[in-house]
Amino acid sequence: MSLYRPSPLVRVYVALCRLLPLRRGVGRLTSNVLIDRALSTVKNAEARLINGFRLVVDVADFDGRVLFLHGVSDRPVWDAVAAGLRPGDVFLDIGANYGEIGVLAADVVGAHGRVHLFEPQVVVCAAIRAGLSRHGSQTVELHELGLLDRDGTLSFIVDPEHSGGGRFVDDDWSASEKPLPIKDIATYLPPLVSNRRFGAKVDVEGAEPILLPWLLDQPNLSFVVFEGMRHVEEIWQLVKNRGRVLHGLQRRILGTDLMRITGPEAMVGFRDYVVLPTAVAEALPEKVSVDSLRSVSL
Repeated sequence: MSLYRPSPLVRVYVALCRLLPLRRGVGRLTSNVLIDRALSTVKNAEARLINGFRLVVDVADFDGRVLFLHGVSDRPVWDAVAAGLRPGDVFLDIGANYGEIGVLAADVVGAHGRVHLFEPQVVVCAAIRAGLSRHGSQTVELHELGLLDRDGTLSFIVDPEHSGGGRFVDDDWSASEKPLPIKDIATYLPPLVSNRRFGAKVDVEGAEPILLPWLLDQPNLSFVVFEGMRHVEEIWQLVKNRGRVLHGLQRRILGTDLMRITGPEAMVGFRDYVVLPTAVAEALPEKVSVDSLRSVSL
């Protein structure tokens, strides 16, 4: 496979993106007249994550280009994951896409921790496997499947311009990829987390209400970060009924805050959320920098 060699102009642009680790406005830096023209004929390029891990991405895919330019797909989500994890933890990256959040998390959980990536897309998994093989990552395991509420296979919609938007569907006619394997979260995950403290990131394009109940029922869950723009009322009730506290991730230009959510109406305007145990939430102000999680016992 031939890889793109960035021009001096693109190398400078990448350096500027890394120098300004923005939490807002990343989309405009990732797709605009200048960079679209520079990368218009490019497909495969080597992306260097913010921890130095390298993997090959498709820069025609928005998610691949974000990694190529910025080294992480979503800094606010990574901020929350990094602040919530501790050495020795297990981390579950469910809907991992290129897997960079999990790969970065491996540095936090250390040699005694464990990271599990869950991603069904064949092409993306091939890129992850190659990167893990190159770096000899011993604490990261890739599971080439989706997690839902049953075992089997299910049709999958692939978005060639936005791999992060891929999703399982129940109707074969709308799928653009052959059926892919799925596993029941309630039977597949227990052996992986056992009785160990764990955190999770969930990005499954609307299937969050299927996965959150099992995760939130686990006493050894310290936090879960998830995208939740859909099913607002249902998600609010799931969290409330399980005695945990929901927070919105508030994106500043160069930082990330946690905002306590007091009802479903307060979820409007947020894209991503963090669920914390009640005891932890009560130790924090209603609005606080996500870095404050590092100083509390999760």
